[in-house]
Amino acid sequence: MRLPVQIVFVSLFLLLLIALPSQALYNDHISILNNYELAWKVFSLAGTDIKEIKLQAWGQISNRNMTEDEINSTYQLLAQALRIDALKKPVFQLRNDGIKSLSIIAENENGNNAQLSIQSIPDPAKGEGSTYIATLFTSDDPLTAQQAYNDLIILLRDIGFTEPIGITFKGENPGTTTTKIRNARIKDLAKVVNAEYIEGIVQDRYSSLCFYTSEGKQYLYIQGKKINLNIAFSIDELENTTHIYVGVPVIYQDY
Repeated sequence: MRLPVQIVFVSLFLLLLIALPSQALYNDHISILNNYELAWKVFSLAGTDIKEIKLQAWGQISNRNMTEDEINSTYQLLAQALRIDALKKPVFQLRNDGIKSLSIIAENENGNNAQLSIQSIPDPAKGEGSTYIATLFTSDDPLTAQQAYNDLIILLRDIGFTEPIGITFKGENPGTTTTKIRNARIKDLAKVVNAEYIEGIVQDRYSSLCFYTSEGKQYLYIQGKKINLNIAFSIDELENTTHIYVGVPVIYQDY
C-alpha cells in the first residue's frame, strides 16, 4: 500500500519544483567556484558541524514524450549517480491521459537518501510533448556528496539537462541568538565570497538572506535580480539550538 503514496509524493515534488515562477539560470563570464565549492567555502566558516548535505536538481530534459524504454534508460544512469541500490526497483505508472512517470524513494544503509522522479507528458495538439526530472540526494558525508555532485553534473549534461544542481549544507549550534546578531553573522559569512546582499526574509526566529557573488559559476535571475547564495539561521527555542543553512543557488528553502 505504500507504493501509491511514493508515486504521488514524488510526482508532486516534480510538478511543484518545475513550476517555480520567474526564475532563469545564467552563467557568469568569470567562473571561479562551482555550486558545491561555493556553498562549502561559506559553510566551512560557520563554526558548525555538518548535519546534512542536500543536492537537488529539477527541470526539463527533453522536448519529446519519451518512451518507457527511454525513461528506464535515463533512470539507470541517474540511479547510479544517486547511489541508489540496483536491487531497489522504481515504480512506473502510465496514466489514462498518457502521462508516464517513474519514481523511487531509496534509503541506503550508509545513511545516504535519494529520491528520483522522471515524468513524460504528451502534447496531443503538437504531437510531441516534454519530459522532466526531479532529483534529491542527502548525505552527512562531504566526500560522498561531492562525488555525487560531480557525477550528476556529467550525467545530467549528457542527457540535455542545463539547470543548476542546488546544494544546501545544514549545521546546528547550541544556543539561540537575537535577530540583530543573527543577521550580522549571516552578512559576515557572505563577505567570505564578497557577496552583495539582495533581499531576504527576517522573522522572530528565522532569517533567510539572499546574496549575489561573482565568485560563483551560476546564478538565478529572479524578477530582475541576480541571486546565487542563500544563508539562513533558524532558531529552535524548545531545543535551544540554532540551525544554520547555506544554499547555492537555491533560495527561500523551507528550513
